[in-house]
Amino acid sequence: MDHKHVLQFLWASDQHKALYCNVPKVASTNWKKVFYILNKGEAPYNQSFISNVTANRHIHIKTDYADWRLMRMSPDDVIHRLKTYTKFIIVRDPFTRTLSAYREKFENKHNQNIKIWKTWMHRMYLYVTGQDNLFELPNGSQSTWPEFVQFVSNPSAKFQLSGAQHWMPISELCFPCQIKYDIIGKLETMDNDAKFILKKLGTPELESVVSSSSNHATNSSDTDTQHTYLDELSMDDVNGFERKYEKDFKLFGYSVFSYVQN
Repeated sequence: MDHKHVLQFLWASDQHKALYCNVPKVASTNWKKVFYILNKGEAPYNQSFISNVTANRHIHIKTDYADWRLMRMSPDDVIHRLKTYTKFIIVRDPFTRTLSAYREKFENKHNQNIKIWKTWMHRMYLYVTGQDNLFELPNGSQSTWPEFVQFVSNPSAKFQLSGAQHWMPISELCFPCQIKYDIIGKLETMDNDAKFILKKLGTPELESVVSSSSNHATNSSDTDTQHTYLDELSMDDVNGFERKYEKDFKLFGYSVFSYVQN
């Protein structure tokens, strides 16, 4: 386990003795807001404070450099929290999570960096698959959805690349085989799971922050949307994707073949 790597995604609340592994594209912005509230406020939390944090679209920028991330703590402090705090993680179907990352980064017309992202991914795809030199591609070359799937599925793809945490397998992001999480929730059952987690932390008043209605969805969990994008992939693409995300599928009870069969 790459300790330095995993620590950057683990967030703590000392007041509530909680640890959360922050997984991008799994309502992570809303959970960042929860931990901002847990670390900046005092229970019971004022509704006005909750509303202000919830409405702040830039709160994730503040939390990205916060002191409550384990990577900013001493080894002894990290070990203490890992041993004694309630540890939880929220997971998502690997296919819909990857699709959500693609749609947000490469198709969202409101994303000002969309051309940069698509050109970068196209170059990385060709480089990893040995089709061309990384630094000798036309500036107009851009990534397609099948290329993206082939890239993230390629064993040679380096997930340390900037932004890759948005589609990195959760098993490589949060190491659930090495860290014994007390609670594993799912985006698909977020409302019930969030209610359970927040009740255990003693903060049921924060349910509205992470409710499914507060998510800014890319519509990637919609069945018709899934089939539209799945139809663009070959069976080799699907099999390669399943191999890459095999641990996530098995550990968290998902199956890529449910999309193919339906």
